[in-house]
This record gives sequence, structure tokens and C-alpha cells, in this order.
Amino acid sequence: MTKQRQDTAEKIRALVAHHFGMAIEDVHDELSFREDLGADSLDMMDFAIELEAHFGMSVPNEDVELLGSVGEAIRWMLQRPEKGSVEKSRSERPADIRSHAKRDQR
Repeated sequence: MTKQRQDTAEKIRALVAHHFGMAIEDVHDELSFREDLGADSLDMMDFAIELEAHFGMSVPNEDVELLGSVGEAIRWMLQRPEKGSVEKSRSERPADIRSHAKRDQR
């Protein structure tokens, strides 16, 4: 993982810790927003707004549902188009990161 990718991952972990009121040491890639943190759809929309503000980009509403865990949020962010091209067609959206997560666990 490049330094920039590592920095992005660490920033997301720090945002998770801040947003959900937990110690950064307790934030790991497998941490589920819904199951482990009890986040509902409103919590996830609020978190997406925090991501948008911090990274200066847009998280489409339909992509918020893809952010099931910290690791999925990191992968989504690393796959996003470059800043300036936030409006993209469905075919240009990052692949379903859940399938990547399952593949990564093998």
C-alpha cells in the first residue's frame, strides 16, 4: 500500500473513531458499522457527510449502503474517481466492495 493510501486509510479510521465516539485503537477494518456499532441509515448518512467534508468529494446515497465496515469504507474511498469527477454513471462506480471483501478473506 502506498503512503497516500495508508494516509487515507488512517484518516478514515480516525473519522470513524471521532464520529462513533471510540478510541482509534479499537477501529479495525472488520468493524461493522451496523452490527458492531449499531449504526442505522441516518448514522451512515451523517458519516458519509463527514467523509464528504473531510475529503472534499461526494458520496452518492446509493453508495452509502456499500459501506458496511471500516474496511469497505476504506476500499470505497481508494476506488473513488479523482476529485473533480464526482458525478459518475453507475457503470463507473467502484465495484461492489462486498465482493472484494469476500475475495480478500480467502
